[in-house]
Amino acid sequence: MARICVLGGSGYIGRHLVAKLVAGGHRVVVPTRRRERARHLIMLPTVEVVQADVRDPVTLERLLARCDAAINLVGVLQSRNGQPYGRKCSWPMKWVHQWVPGPAKTGE
Repeated sequence: MARICVLGGSGYIGRHLVAKLVAGGHRVVVPTRRRERARHLIMLPTVEVVQADVRDPVTLERLLARCDAAINLVGVLQSRNGQPYGRKCSWPMKWVHQWVPGPAKTGE
């Protein structure tokens, strides 16, 4: 059972992905700015909803250090051609690549 951090896990796409990961037997960490907006995830077994600002490098490092893999969905619905995570969200994937090394963990 892998421990997976899902950035953007409380959003529209993320909530469905988190449910699938839980159904697959994984432990899931979902950082969110407002924990009360992720009530639907708190009820799922093996999900840890953490109130955190993933824009803070220290916070992101702390979260990812405890995980086997990370999935970044931050800003995915606002993306444009050439900007896969939206203009405001170009930095999170750089951190994911730095803190969760290896092709199996970053999807490369």
